[in-house]
Order: sequence, then C-alpha cells, then structure tokens
Amino acid sequence: MTRAPRTLTLWVAATSVAVFGLASVASYRPGGVTYRDLAVVSLRNALVALDDKSLDSKSRLTAYSEGLRRTDLLLRRALESNPTDTASIERMATVRWEAGVLAGTTDADSVASLMNIAATRAPRVPEIHAGLGDLFYRMGLPERASPFMKRAVELSPSMAIRAVATMQAAGVLPGEILDVLPPVPEVLIAVRDQFIASGQGLSYLDHVEHQLARATPMLLTIYGEACRELRVPERLRDRIVALPSTRDPGVRAARLCQTAHAWLSLGDPQRALVLADEARRATPTDPGVIEFYGEVALAGGLGEEAETAYRRSLELVLTLAEGAEPTRRARLYDALGRSLEAQGRADFAYDAFRRAVEIDPSFRNAAARVAAYEHLSSSPPP
Repeated sequence: MTRAPRTLTLWVAATSVAVFGLASVASYRPGGVTYRDLAVVSLRNALVALDDKSLDSKSRLTAYSEGLRRTDLLLRRALESNPTDTASIERMATVRWEAGVLAGTTDADSVASLMNIAATRAPRVPEIHAGLGDLFYRMGLPERASPFMKRAVELSPSMAIRAVATMQAAGVLPGEILDVLPPVPEVLIAVRDQFIASGQGLSYLDHVEHQLARATPMLLTIYGEACRELRVPERLRDRIVALPSTRDPGVRAARLCQTAHAWLSLGDPQRALVLADEARRATPTDPGVIEFYGEVALAGGLGEEAETAYRRSLELVLTLAEGAEPTRRARLYDALGRSLEAQGRADFAYDAFRRAVEIDPSFRNAAARVAAYEHLSSSPPP
C-alpha cells in the first residue's frame, strides 16, 4: 500500500506541472481553464488528503484512490478535446498504473500501450521520455525503462539528475547507470555520490578520467573533490598535468585550480599559489577563481594578499545574479575575517565575521568567532 503513494508523490513534486504544460494545443473549458490544469489540481487535492493526519489510514487511502479516479477522468476529457495531447497520454499511463497498484489490479499491457503511444508522438520531448522511463522502472521492467532514460539525457543533458535519481531509486548500481546513460559531464557529476557512498570511489575516478580531456569546469571540480576525499592528490596532479592544452579560459582555470589543490594537499603552498595566480589571470572576472586564490594565499601565510582577493571576489559576486545568494556572501565575509585575523587586525576581522552572521546566522565559524570576540571584550581586565 505504501509504494503507490510514495512514488506518485515524487512524480507530482518533480514533473507534473512541467509535463502537463508541454502540449502545444490545450484542452480548454469555459473560462480558459484546461482539463490538464484541473487534473493537476485534482491530483494535488488527493495528495493533501493522503497526508491529512486528521483522517485514519483507511479514509486517507480511500480519498487518495478517489482522487486518482477523478484525475483519470479529467485526462480522458482532455484527450477527447485534443487527441494529440501527448502529455496527458503519458500522465494517464502513470495515474492508471498507480491506481492499479493501489487496488491490486494492475493492467501492464494497457499501461504499456499508452506509454508507447506517448513515446511515438513525442520523439524529441525529454520530459516525456524521462517520465516513461520512470514508470517502466516502477513497473519492474528495467530493460524497457533504460532506453527511455538514455534518450531523455541524449535530448537534454540537464535531465541527468532526474534520470540518475530515478535509476538509483530503482536499485540500479552506479556502474550500470553509466553503462546505460551517455557519458556526458552532467551524468558523471550526478553519479559521484553514489560511487563514493558504495565504496567505489577509485572506480569513479577511472570513469571520469576517460572523459577528463573534455571535462567541463564543474566536472573538473567534482573530480578534484573526489580525489582529495579519497586522499590521492598525486593522482589528481598527474592526471590534470597530463591533459592536452585547451584554449578555453574557464577550463584552463579549472585545471590550474585543481592542480593547485593537489599541491596544497601535498604540503607545497608556494607551488599552489603560482598555479592559483595563473588561474586568476586566465579568468580575471571569475569570483570563484579569485576566492580560491585567496584561500591559497591565506594557507601560505599571505594575509594581505588573501584580503585583497576576498574583497575583489565579493565585489564581483555582488554584480552577478547569484550575488543575492546569502551563503556565498557569508562565506566570503568569513574568509575576509580570517584574512584580517592573519594580519592581526582584530577589530576589522570582528566586523567581517559579524557581517557574515548577519547575512547567514547559521554560518558556524563566523558565529563562533563573533562569540569569541564578544566574550573577550566583556571579560574584566586581569
């Protein structure tokens, strides 16, 4: 009884609104509301009833089952008004399978027929293929699910996170996921945690290294983090250094940063600083690279250099769209405080730490430093 509510909740949260909006011709009712819109509302109401703690378990499941029935009816009306509404066909397959699981009367052939129609009518819509793959996994048909997941990621690499999460939930092992999905950076990034958690970290490095020459800055960063977590900095250094040259400044900067990370881990902050400076010069307006230069400078005891880098990174962050993201700004103010402490400028350091806490009260290091300074200032002289 628990499988259907859990899986359908995940489906609604992740895909229902987006997929119901895919069809190019809507099925309108008077007032401009579509039957697909009403189906979404119906399903949401059913889920609210399912989570209503004021009802007993039987009443909640009854209300939920009735909500699935209403949703199916609304989807049929949508298709009567617009037989080409592929999104409604795919959603009908999902709702009917879930309702069948709940009732113990699943009709796999009927559901699969609907799924095949949806796939045929939407050969280039990644959300449809991902939804069908998800449903085949829940039907216990992984061999039929995997081609849909592969196609979804081929059509849109941004579907990698969803595809990997679906396959993980279905019990597919990380190596098998990489056998199915295309080896794009997004997939390699998405499977990283599963490899590490299952004790297959070195195997993960092998997989990434096959694509390392074409790795994006993000994949390079993830690879470097994995190498450091697995405590193989020599491997990180040697693999990056051996790569062919690139004209992409972002990729070059990311390679330099990861090599600098390796040297830091190997206890050579001076070499790391030279590489971090090269990265900074390659991408002079990248706040992340400049922040990293500050980290390396601070590790090498260059508090003033670090301060300058952190202030420049803050300046750049505040001009970017993501500058409003509080955690990043709090982190930079915390780093600024540490660089000021390294110079013995306690009053200025306190101001920086306090600013970090104002932006993000959960930032632990800054909060601890503020508390330490305030305790010191309130203590009676010896």
